[in-house]
Amino acid sequence: MKKIFVLGMSPLPFENDRKVYGTGVRTWQFILPLLEKGHRICVCNYAIPSAYADDFESDYKRDFIYTRDLKIKKEYAGSIFMKNKEWEAGRSHSGSEERSCRYSFEYNVLKKDDFENVE
Repeated sequence: MKKIFVLGMSPLPFENDRKVYGTGVRTWQFILPLLEKGHRICVCNYAIPSAYADDFESDYKRDFIYTRDLKIKKEYAGSIFMKNKEWEAGRSHSGSEERSCRYSFEYNVLKKDDFENVE
């Protein structure tokens, strides 16, 4: 297990903000596999201004928890979207199966001034 520092963009796809951008989705595509492998992650993301309120202040979370509960029905079992950790593509499953995961990581969402100035 390693500690890995990730610079990216926010909001991430699971955040409840005004907009979700491809750059946040792509950042999450880097983060999730690292978490699944058990690495310790420190994420510092630039807060895309149009996705946050005008009075947004940088947010520092030392122990951010991401959880997900999955209930996957058999009609999705062969889907390309369900491969990797959730399902193997082409594998058949009867009925549905419930799975959940919980990941903890350091998550910092920084407004422009804080992201650009590390002092």
